[in-house]
Amino acid sequence: MSNNTIRIVYLIDRMGIGGTENQILDTIEQFKSKDNFEIILICLRESKYYSTKHSDIQIPCESHILGVHSLASFNSIIKLIKFIFFLRRRKINIVQPYFIDSTLFGIIAAKLARVKKIISCRRDLGFSYTTKTLRALKISNLFVEHFLVNCEAVKREISKLEGIKANKISVIYNGIDMRLVTHIADIKLKNNLKILPDEYIIGIVANLNREVKRVDVAIKAMSIVFQELKNVKFIIIGDGYLKENLKDLSAQLNIEKQIIFTGRLNDVYPYVSMFDIGVLSSDSEGFSNSIIEYMAFGKPVIATDAGGNGEIIKNGMNGYLVPSGDFEFMAKLIIDLLKDSKKRIEMGLNAVSFVRKQYSWSNKINEIEDYYYRIMGVLKK
Repeated sequence: MSNNTIRIVYLIDRMGIGGTENQILDTIEQFKSKDNFEIILICLRESKYYSTKHSDIQIPCESHILGVHSLASFNSIIKLIKFIFFLRRRKINIVQPYFIDSTLFGIIAAKLARVKKIISCRRDLGFSYTTKTLRALKISNLFVEHFLVNCEAVKREISKLEGIKANKISVIYNGIDMRLVTHIADIKLKNNLKILPDEYIIGIVANLNREVKRVDVAIKAMSIVFQELKNVKFIIIGDGYLKENLKDLSAQLNIEKQIIFTGRLNDVYPYVSMFDIGVLSSDSEGFSNSIIEYMAFGKPVIATDAGGNGEIIKNGMNGYLVPSGDFEFMAKLIIDLLKDSKKRIEMGLNAVSFVRKQYSWSNKINEIEDYYYRIMGVLKK
């Protein structure tokens, strides 16, 4: 490792299976080809997917788990001191925390370790903020010069909520590796899922641990679709404690036989490739990875007009936006698109073109690299 190497620590509460975690891993993977960067992933605590004993997730870089279970504990002070020495010993140039606990912990550690730059990340509209959380973030923000968000909607919201000056906030949209978008609908997989050749597939990819994703809205919309069209299946990809409640709702609406819950999947792409339409029903959203994944496979998207969704979906061009919670309008648009194959195909082609141009990792990684060079005041070689 040369003296010109920019050493970065990504700090996260725990390694889960959400969109932010996947983007972190994808970013690290992309940076493996960059000679002048070293990235280390640090987790405050273990998760059921990634711990000191096992990992269901492949981490493409050096990684560590600090064992900080609560910030308000004596143990966290000990871990903080150890982390400070780690940052100094490894000559870390940038600390980039995600999520609330990591942000509060990481900023203190980075300042005491005299790390040159702190990049405080925000990935949603602050739907989980409490008064106490917001107060703590506002105090920690006093020690940060650079904030990084993944869409304009998040920039506007955190600037307003946290009182951050807009010129301190940079926007870099999420990326997708278009080289991985190679799947075509697999007849064998359809057979395994008991989906008939002439059946349409509507799909959603969502974290079922977050109520804000409002998958119940999509299920209610599909109950209307099923009344109009009989040859339709609805696939829900994701896992979490809400799954059983959603299954109960499906049973109450008497549509459980037309809904497929896949659970957590290591690779969602073979399933997304089968969709005819991708949906998203969140009440609050930063920048949705699911939407760009749907579009990368040429699927038109029907999503709620929440957060950054309107920055991706151009109404009538590559998809449609509906008001949050409006399952009846969502159902109408799904029915209309299923009945109009020409429009559906046209919107899908527009979607692929848009994603390839705007969000391909081949372009996005250069944007992130330039950002790091810029804030470090280093000329790119």
